[in-house]
Amino acid sequence: MGLITCSKCKKIYDYEKYSGICPKCARYNSENSASEEHQELHDRYDGGYSHTAQDSHHSYHQKYDENPDPHGNGTEAWKDTMETVQKNLKDAAETVGKTITSQVQGAVGNQQEKKRNKRLKVLIGVLIFVFVVNFVLPLLFILFSAVFIGF
Repeated sequence: MGLITCSKCKKIYDYEKYSGICPKCARYNSENSASEEHQELHDRYDGGYSHTAQDSHHSYHQKYDENPDPHGNGTEAWKDTMETVQKNLKDAAETVGKTITSQVQGAVGNQQEKKRNKRLKVLIGVLIFVFVVNFVLPLLFILFSAVFIGF
């Protein structure tokens, strides 16, 4: 092939003499570009397979689908599929919405119930305090005064 330039250190050297290995930095440099080497491997082993998007897409259908040409005249099938997908997404969104709504309502209900329980506990505490102050303390006062004063 002749002289090539190292892609790393930019040294010019003889490809055949050094078998593609740069004598300065020891990097292997191919005589072909990466895309040329890639296509050469396809030519050698895959019968010249091409990586264009359409060829690639079509080859997957031929390799894996029951119908090797699914996009022929299948626009109605595509529309039906899209409508089904949209319906399923809508149903899923409604289900998620209902679930979230019930969770929020449950959480709000639990908070309201906790507040109600807390209020009841406070009310019961106040009633106990009032009972003790108004009935128990006067009764104890009467008993102790009777004992100490001597009724």
